[in-house]
Amino acid sequence: MDRKKIARQAKFAALPRQAFYWSFLAPIIFIVLLFFEAKLQIHGLGNTIKTASELNDFPLFYGSILCAFIFILVVNVFFLTLRRILPHK
Repeated sequence: MDRKKIARQAKFAALPRQAFYWSFLAPIIFIVLLFFEAKLQIHGLGNTIKTASELNDFPLFYGSILCAFIFILVVNVFFLTLRRILPHK
């Protein structure tokens, strides 16, 4: 067999598993970054959630949480769809 063909098949065999792991790791990384933003006072969604909770601004707090949840959901669906689309043995 051709060496390039074997390498290509090996890459395709590993991609669905990697997409499955990323579907779990991406939301965890996103949540860690939100806490990092809030702790270091970097302007972003994490700081917005922290400020909204301190000022009891519940519509902003719930909207920010909903934005984060929808982002995590979209990333999860993307990676799980990618896993389904990619060829596997």
